Amino acid sequence: MAGFLTANPAYQELFPEILHALLSRDAYAPERIELGGTDFEKVIEFDPTLERELSTMWKSAPDPSVWHLESDRVVHLSITLVKTSLPFAPLNLRIERGYFVSYERVAEFIEVLKQFYNLLRPAFGSSELREMFRPYDDPLLGKVVPGIDLEHGLPNPGWLIALGPEYVDMFGEGRVKSAPCHSIESLDDGGVLLLLSSSPLDYLRDPKEFDERRNRLKSHLGIEAFDTGEPSFRGKIPRFRFFEKRSKELASGTPTGFVRQSSSLSALNQDEWKTWIQNNHSIALDFVRVMSLRGVKLDFSERSLEALDEYIDRSKKTDVLNSVEFFTKMAAYVAQIIIRNTGAAWSFRGSKDIPSLWLGDVQISPLARAQKVILEDETFERWYQFITGTLLSAEKSGDAGRR
Repeated sequence: MAGFLTANPAYQELFPEILHALLSRDAYAPERIELGGTDFEKVIEFDPTLERELSTMWKSAPDPSVWHLESDRVVHLSITLVKTSLPFAPLNLRIERGYFVSYERVAEFIEVLKQFYNLLRPAFGSSELREMFRPYDDPLLGKVVPGIDLEHGLPNPGWLIALGPEYVDMFGEGRVKSAPCHSIESLDDGGVLLLLSSSPLDYLRDPKEFDERRNRLKSHLGIEAFDTGEPSFRGKIPRFRFFEKRSKELASGTPTGFVRQSSSLSALNQDEWKTWIQNNHSIALDFVRVMSLRGVKLDFSERSLEALDEYIDRSKKTDVLNSVEFFTKMAAYVAQIIIRNTGAAWSFRGSKDIPSLWLGDVQISPLARAQKVILEDETFERWYQFITGTLLSAEKSGDAGRR
């Protein structure tokens, strides 16, 4: 396993570059892509000629979204891209250890990770085997394997560690570059790549000796910076690049009234949602009436979504959007446009608590989209174009292939 955590806002624009890095090496070239998000879910076969369309799909995909680019050409390989509102966005890579039959393949793997690092400009990156994770004893949960929370501290070192320039500054360049490691390499942005051993498989040969190596590294850099796994632990952390800007972006523009009243789509139970589905058309008609009183003409057309988006954008600084009733009526209206033009139908297939529209294997969530349009800078019109254009075109191609 390998992964990076970055607060770099440019991450969301880097899909073409990430794809090029993978396509430049046969073993890493994806064969299929699993598109996943709150608004849709689908697996498509990868076609290099669709690069531009895929880049557009990634840009317009909702937050959160998780895409898995997978291949079984040589061994099983999975690269995970994530859109998230968390302070750090991850990029993860998993590859079967059987791939590393030679040091040439290890060197190739390191080069791929360096390419990802140079693209993402992450605060931290690492690579490890599952066996390298060390659980701690929780009084309530028993043995727990800690996750990575850079705001608490660094995780236990793997066989490869990439420290962003913020960590180099925090520890001191001299200390980092004199660390007791197999190799040390400066990176383009001032970060440093540390190899604790020459291969990820070294741990399997002598786990005790490997643990001694990483304990020496932690002591050399400063044990106070490494997370113990205890919930109350707060370690030494740097001032992260991009972090202040990203934190401000995530914290701004959120209508607090709406968050207080409907921060979760599961605020209503399934029976209440079933009633909402049964009355969906009449609820949508009532929304048209309400909006006409506000000077917005809605006629269930695609163009009316632009008018709705414009109204929401104008109203974000007021309390008019903070009503749960407004939110559910708006979602019903958008749902009726999709149903009329695609034939999609309501189902609880994807969740027992929240209904979605389904068209074949495509899951479409007007409720999730309505929430994102109110809380963020998303739009209904752009999402609708994504559904009726790229996404459903892929679905029809899949149907043709199955026939």
